Amino acid sequence: MQTFKLKILSFIVIILIYSDHSYCQWNQITFPYNDNLRMVRFVSENLGWVIGDDYVYKTIDGGDNWQTQDALMGGGCEAFFAIDTLTAIYADHSLRGIRRTSDGGATWSTVNNDAYYYYEFNFINDDLGFAACGSASSIDSGFVRRSLDGGKHWATIASVYFPNAAYDFDGISFVDSLNGWAVSYKGWVYNTTDGGFTWSFQDSVGRSNSPEREFVPCRDIQFTSLDSGWVVGGFAGEALVAKTTDGGQLWFSEILMPFSLCSIREIEMINSQVGWFAGANNGGAMLAKTIDGGNTWVDQLPSQGGFNSISMINSNIGYAVGDNGRIYKTINGGGPTGVNEHFIQALASFQLEQNYPNPFNPETIIEFSIPENSFVSLTIYDVLGNEVKTLVNQEKPAGIYQVSFYAKGLSSGIYFYELKSKFSTLIKKMILLR
Repeated sequence: MQTFKLKILSFIVIILIYSDHSYCQWNQITFPYNDNLRMVRFVSENLGWVIGDDYVYKTIDGGDNWQTQDALMGGGCEAFFAIDTLTAIYADHSLRGIRRTSDGGATWSTVNNDAYYYYEFNFINDDLGFAACGSASSIDSGFVRRSLDGGKHWATIASVYFPNAAYDFDGISFVDSLNGWAVSYKGWVYNTTDGGFTWSFQDSVGRSNSPEREFVPCRDIQFTSLDSGWVVGGFAGEALVAKTTDGGQLWFSEILMPFSLCSIREIEMINSQVGWFAGANNGGAMLAKTIDGGNTWVDQLPSQGGFNSISMINSNIGYAVGDNGRIYKTINGGGPTGVNEHFIQALASFQLEQNYPNPFNPETIIEFSIPENSFVSLTIYDVLGNEVKTLVNQEKPAGIYQVSFYAKGLSSGIYFYELKSKFSTLIKKMILLR
């Protein structure tokens, strides 16, 4: 009984520590230029690029020093992808086309000068990449372009007409060579299952709650699996996060509070549970983190002036950039500094759901998930801490599991169920009503 009470207390302490926003930590690093920084992409802890209104900049020492590289002609960039330490591509607003380097940025050249506005590049591997585009002459179509050779050559493979001037594709995300999603500026989500050649409409997630405007602009989309995906956007006054857990068949859209004054620009999910968004505008949260798949968000830099882009190397190391040469870096996922970030990530993926139905009589279902192979035990205790029944006690592969508990011979009251593995111990309460 004493051991069980200590487990419950330890679990509560962990939750309280994580809820303390004072542990969040992003530190500003010195950037020698007063450029408005639009995009950031790192390929390792130390090597990365940022793009401003004027130049492409590169660091090889984690931001301590920066080298000026290519000059922009169009005053800004929304599409940039670093394929590896030597190869990267971007497109500015000048309509001069796609610029590419294969020598780490020492030289850049235009590899395609077709007249498109590029809003996002997404590469599946070193060779296969896709681009979300808009036409230079129309606002009623979204275009998808594809490269098969690491960005050297590009071809348009799809054009999707949007009625009522729904604007162009602003974001694109593929999870493999066939399955991908794209979102328009007005929040129309489309899906492909044939590598981008044909697209099917799924949902409109950009509907505004304000009578003053029709829609909330959507700026980024990301899927981490065939099931889990997010769309973000917003005006000042309506910060939007839309989420799906079934591949886009059903989307849940939420105007986030107290983040309403933030126009979200990018989302960076490193798995189905842990991620960040970056945004800018008239106050509100500008850099926020989730460890439960986007159901809740913690504001990590509430007093800062906003961000245009974010790049996370892993659950600990990341960079965010904004106007006036502002670059922030974290080496612990933004916090909390008092908790091991690897534990938080495991906790986020190692989950124990509330039993259903609850209260129950006499049978209930318990669902849990584990991120990788592990020995797992699922045990029922009464309110005094006495073991009632062990439901699972074996090695399990990664996955989601459902276990039935039949409370034969037990009296009404409060019971606890404990899930234990190499990751952590999770405990929840259930009620039996006869």
